[in-house]
Amino acid sequence: MGNTSYKKPLIVLCVTGCIAAYKACDLLRGFQKLGFDVQVVMTEHAKEFVSPQTFEALSAYPVLSEMFEIPQNPIPHIKLGQQSAAVVIAPATANIIAKIAQGRADDLVSSIALAASVPVLVAPAMNEVMYNNPATIDNLKTIASRGVLLIDPIYGHMACGGEGKGHLAPVEDIIEQTLIALGFGQKLRGKNVLITAGPTQEPIDAVRYITNRSSGKMGYALAMAAAKQGAHVTLISGPVALPAPEICDVINVVTTQEMFEAVKRFFASYDMAIFTAAVCDFRPEVTFEGKLKKGVDNEKLTSLSLIENPDILAWAGKNKTKDQIVIGFAAETDNLLENAKAKLVSKNADFIVGNDVSGGKVFGKDEACALLIYKDKSIELDCNNKELLARDILDFIV
Repeated sequence: MGNTSYKKPLIVLCVTGCIAAYKACDLLRGFQKLGFDVQVVMTEHAKEFVSPQTFEALSAYPVLSEMFEIPQNPIPHIKLGQQSAAVVIAPATANIIAKIAQGRADDLVSSIALAASVPVLVAPAMNEVMYNNPATIDNLKTIASRGVLLIDPIYGHMACGGEGKGHLAPVEDIIEQTLIALGFGQKLRGKNVLITAGPTQEPIDAVRYITNRSSGKMGYALAMAAAKQGAHVTLISGPVALPAPEICDVINVVTTQEMFEAVKRFFASYDMAIFTAAVCDFRPEVTFEGKLKKGVDNEKLTSLSLIENPDILAWAGKNKTKDQIVIGFAAETDNLLENAKAKLVSKNADFIVGNDVSGGKVFGKDEACALLIYKDKSIELDCNNKELLARDILDFIV
């Protein structure tokens, strides 16, 4: 911690002294691809297997090992154990499991585990004889009874040359169990989800365009939430100032027509389509080459002729099959419920997520409230940051 500033939800990855420590590198990258920052904490014995520099290069954060190595933060075990999203100990040796069971706190890893108020997940890895030792079995039962989540090892080849149960669980399983512990299930595993996000831009001339206030944050949050639920996600994004989520396929477009063409190209093969993009309903009839000059081209600038853009949501509602789910968004400044209900019917959508954008709300903000409309019902979703709101929307729809 100290001067370290995390920009995303944080996973504390504790690595202990085991030959499987090298697999923590893949675990780190897997969490990063899901949108987490990762702070690696290593025991002294872990450094015998993987150098701290490797984890620092991958995580972009200094590896922590000692209780008092950061003068600006003399109690890192408290902050890391309480302000992170989860603590994952992988690989976990018999020694660290015994420490946790006994409530010992004689190094940074055991102290973090003891101080944690967030989910703690332990993925054991050790020789089969050590794993099946009655002391280890009792320790595992003890920590499980206290709420520690165990990710069982698997049968596999041992460093000693034999085979048996004690091989670290697959990285994918550790990640999945962590997501479940954080409330992200795998309800969309095997499903294809198409999402549009952000604004579109309609050029007037070489430097001017028509657009709107959408930041794309809600669409990007939904893309990440769907991916964390196991879906294959294709995100069709207008121009935004957001990093592309590595776990999704991203298609960048600019105009509404370009977004429409991309949707038409992919729509038929997707199980769910979520249209969060705030597309421009109209575009200039003529796009001028070069820059129109004030004082010279005033007539062209003050008498722009606009024509209607394609209605992407209406097209999807008209062309969906009985097995496809179409979700639209309605940004309204008044009569939210009535307008959202009308949009549900006119666009033939399955759900409409209504946002009250009056007074500068929602657009560009990190938080939002939502009204979910379906059939003849409506439900208010609690105001929350958009990452959690995205999860709530998907949980309800699924």
